[in-house]
Amino acid sequence: MPPMAPTVTPRKPRRRPGPKTPLPLGDWKARYVERLREHAGYYLAAEDCGVHYRTVLRERDRDPDFDRACTDAREAVADTVEFALVRQARDGNNAIAAMMWLKSISPATFIERHQVTTLATSVTLTLQPSADDARQLLTLLAGLVTSHTADALVGRLRPLVLDAQKGEPVSEPEPSPAPSLSPAEASGAEP
Repeated sequence: MPPMAPTVTPRKPRRRPGPKTPLPLGDWKARYVERLREHAGYYLAAEDCGVHYRTVLRERDRDPDFDRACTDAREAVADTVEFALVRQARDGNNAIAAMMWLKSISPATFIERHQVTTLATSVTLTLQPSADDARQLLTLLAGLVTSHTADALVGRLRPLVLDAQKGEPVSEPEPSPAPSLSPAEASGAEP
């Protein structure tokens, strides 16, 4: 008897759980909004109401009134917290609270910014550039380096230039140990 081919039963399309229309703004939704007004925690409010957080997300997508009520509840908590923060900053002589409030109202001025710039280049010349072209290229590249890098390059190039001026064969410079950087130099700030 020949072997039988396995039979494959088609799968039923998976249906997303929950109703296709918004649930009425009933018991759990009203309780959920109340809990959000108390502590602004999405997951905790869902747990308090006995519903899964994904159910809340689906209902917010389906019901614009419920979504607006949730947003308003969190905004109310944010206003309360901001008021307490301002009061601590002003009345409590709390520098941290003052800085947090300033960062929230004027982030462009009060948020720390760190800039890290990395430049890696590789130049392969197959043509002999003219002296003017080489000078222009070197001038352009010199404008891109920090003062620390320029100092390191000058130290490595000086022996090559002196050898070339004496008419001696140009020798490769000895690799120098990497200089230690101060914290300001490491962050890219000019010394």
